[in-house]
Amino acid sequence: MAGLLVLVAVAVGAYAVHELGKPTNTVNTKAAFTPTTNTPAAPKTKQLLVPFYGGGQTRLRDFTANANVAPPFKIAWRLGGNALLEFPLSIWGNNGYYIDDGATVKRINLHTGKLIWEKHMGSCHGCGLSASTPALDVKHKLLFVSVLSVAGSTIGAVGGEEAAVSMLSGKTLWRYPVPSGTESSPMVVGNSVYFGDQAGTLHSLNVLTGKVNWTFPTGGAIKAGPTYYDGNLYFGNYAGSFYAVNAKTGKQVWAQSPGGQFYSTPALAFGRVYVGNNNGAAYSFQANNGTPAWTRTLGGYVYSGPAVATVPGLGPTVYIGSYDGYLYALNARTGATDWASYTGGANPAISGSATVVNDQVYVSTVYQKGSYGYNATTGKKDFYFPDGGYTTVVADRNSLILMGDYVLYKLVPTR
Repeated sequence: MAGLLVLVAVAVGAYAVHELGKPTNTVNTKAAFTPTTNTPAAPKTKQLLVPFYGGGQTRLRDFTANANVAPPFKIAWRLGGNALLEFPLSIWGNNGYYIDDGATVKRINLHTGKLIWEKHMGSCHGCGLSASTPALDVKHKLLFVSVLSVAGSTIGAVGGEEAAVSMLSGKTLWRYPVPSGTESSPMVVGNSVYFGDQAGTLHSLNVLTGKVNWTFPTGGAIKAGPTYYDGNLYFGNYAGSFYAVNAKTGKQVWAQSPGGQFYSTPALAFGRVYVGNNNGAAYSFQANNGTPAWTRTLGGYVYSGPAVATVPGLGPTVYIGSYDGYLYALNARTGATDWASYTGGANPAISGSATVVNDQVYVSTVYQKGSYGYNATTGKKDFYFPDGGYTTVVADRNSLILMGDYVLYKLVPTR
């Protein structure tokens, strides 16, 4: 299963920490910082749109729901399955789209929790692997999925792909072969879809035909989804390099090579890029030229993607989890720790991304079932749910959609 591939990657990450050593905390006080968010709030329309992993093109993982969407919650519905859930769903109106680790894409009714259609992307029933979030192209009513393998369900499986699927019917419209192990959550900008692969290549394809616009090779596997802002794509690889690439031409804008391995999908805000690294550190780079702004050493692998938000009492803040079991709130300008909260338990490693909803931040622990919510300003634990392992929640206007290990839940406030 894809989860097993993640565990193998963690072992490799452990080796990288041992070989490279943990980086020293640094702050560049001259690095530019724009104390405003880069993306406007979602319009208050009937058609709620969460098209990508992270919520938008800058992948901030910062959701504004109705004010009463806060703990305590009750379960409105649950939808079970037979494959692990690692990445959250995308949303269009009352529709949720996600792909499980068994490479089955599902469209569900978010009001009722009922399955509308499902499409297995493997070459046979019961084979196939995936670990990503679909990207929605609402204009063309398409969704795009990254598939680890279409021909097997073990670590040695072969034959990955990127595929375009009808949002309305689940019909597969085109397939594009990539190396097995590809799990980069795709990004749609205009008429192009972008994603990385296991061989270390970033791809740009035409959304309607699947034909190649350009490719950008790097020296290591690209596990993260690319983040887009102001004409550029931002991503790291397993060779320890981080890139900005022009989205139209595929030409490199800048690169930094701090070492380690980048599994974390970055977020972009305040003129900065924020990202975690398997060497145990979180990084901030200046978006326009790659100047390092700060490095912050945390207590374990940082697989987690950061959530970035401006919150009462703290201002611009980066929330990121670590394999040491702590959720960290870091000052977005300097990287200084505002608070760190311990999830607790025997093995409380945080692997998936943090998510901010209103003034709460949520994470899950990968080796012991559990999802947690903390006050974004103080770090006080306000929420616990006895399921979840990877990225924990996304939000629509009136609820949380929580990813359990095998079960999807809709949580609504009890107030």
